[in-house]
Amino acid sequence: MPDDSTFERILTETQLAIRAFIAGTGISRDSVDDVAQEVYVDFYRGMAAMPEGVLPLKWLKGIARHKCLDHFRRQQRKSDLHRRAIAECLAQEESDCEALLAKPGLVAALRACVDKLPAGNRKLVTLYYREENTSERVGDLVGLTAASVRKNLLRIRDKLKGCIERSLARERTVLG
Repeated sequence: MPDDSTFERILTETQLAIRAFIAGTGISRDSVDDVAQEVYVDFYRGMAAMPEGVLPLKWLKGIARHKCLDHFRRQQRKSDLHRRAIAECLAQEESDCEALLAKPGLVAALRACVDKLPAGNRKLVTLYYREENTSERVGDLVGLTAASVRKNLLRIRDKLKGCIERSLARERTVLG
């Protein structure tokens, strides 16, 4: 079995080429080091299995090829799980939304709260939600960046939520 000094020499001589090989397969820059580490761990554990006369770089590229495929499979599984989770969240969100809309007075409270917004905020809400423009398009129409539009809409939604909650609480108090 080769000793640690042989491993260190091979690591030093090949690591740049192996990292470049891994990056060349399309693995993201932030994952190259992780995959390279897996390659060298496998190489260290199986150095004795490397046939005589085979260049270490060639052997390492074979290991790297398999590790890259494993990485892509893991990423695909993660991506599939994320898509399923998002779909479930959206389905839950939709049913929550339907339940909210079924609450008496909610739509009227929303309309009243939107009417109380300053004109500029009402315009953003109308352009984005009623006219279904993208944040980029809304930004072009009102002279803001898309990021500013999204940030403003987030703040407006928070204000509307608070307004609606107060309105529904007042209504319950009056009816209760």
